[in-house]
Amino acid sequence: MESCIPKKELLKYKNIRFFDKLFKESNKQKKPSFLYNGMIHPFQNYTVKGILWYQGESNRTQPKSYKNFMEELITSWRKQWKDESLPFYFVQIAPYDYTTYKRGTAIRSNLIREAQLQVAQEVKNTGVVITTDAGDCNDIHPSKKEIVAKRLSYWALANQYKKEVSFKSAELISFKIDENKVNLTFQFHNNDYFIDTENVKGFAVAGADKVFYPANVVFHKNGKQITIFNKSVKKPVAVRYGFEACFESNLKTNSGLPISVFRTDEW
Repeated sequence: MESCIPKKELLKYKNIRFFDKLFKESNKQKKPSFLYNGMIHPFQNYTVKGILWYQGESNRTQPKSYKNFMEELITSWRKQWKDESLPFYFVQIAPYDYTTYKRGTAIRSNLIREAQLQVAQEVKNTGVVITTDAGDCNDIHPSKKEIVAKRLSYWALANQYKKEVSFKSAELISFKIDENKVNLTFQFHNNDYFIDTENVKGFAVAGADKVFYPANVVFHKNGKQITIFNKSVKKPVAVRYGFEACFESNLKTNSGLPISVFRTDEW
């Protein structure tokens, strides 16, 4: 990320813990502002319709700073092209078993995905492509690139070219605890909905002891809500989805678009 941001913008973050290490980076491709200077700045006088972006693995160990850097990247590029609303669509990093391959912890990679989702929710005219069904636990560069490319194109086709396509994944908007169960409500787009799926993977529920248990999933008839529970959790307080070493979704929607990993806690 830092390699694609102008140096003057990066200097705002002198107080971050690993700032000095950034400018001592030996890998030329990762040096701060290196790729920006060589591949972005030279095109400032060209007109662009929008940006498609796919990156995140190199920042997996710094999830707290990643969100700030991502926002800075979008703002600085929009500033370069003198367009505060320049469309910026990006890809959530795909599932990969960082724990097994000693490339950082699984939880941190999920925190990067969480940050990417938050940027898409908070920064105007942005969007995120979810890839929980397009990864490979044994390959950091998964082969399912066509899926990712199509989903990026759907964002541009829907918003910039006004085509009728499903482009945005459903997002959790509320959860309600009902005794030993949790009801989750999602916001869908373009009349999308869940398809009743057997043996859904990824949902987990925890009580006040912060111990998560795999959850059973019941679909509501409206296709917008699900109920989850585990008999070992009598009083649930938190829900997570996909916060595993390497999560590959099997939850189906009518559009075929998966939902993002998420959590309701801040543990």
